Amino acid sequence: MTAWLRHFPASQVHVIQLEELAEDPDATMRRLKVFLGLDPDQPPADLRNVNKRAGSSGWPMEKKGYETLLENAREDARQ
Repeated sequence: MTAWLRHFPASQVHVIQLEELAEDPDATMRRLKVFLGLDPDQPPADLRNVNKRAGSSGWPMEKKGYETLLENAREDARQ
């Protein structure tokens, strides 16, 4: 978050924790809509995954790449 806040004011950043989304998705999405200036009573659109290659579950990541990603993010996550 530190890197994001160097470039964007906190008023333009909305953080959603996975636990919050899993526990109460309707309330979480309502708060997001309010943050974005959207009508919070607007029903959800029919959303589908468009960031996926046909016939694939996504881009595979090798273990070394995953470990590198974790190492690079560890200090920010600790803060």
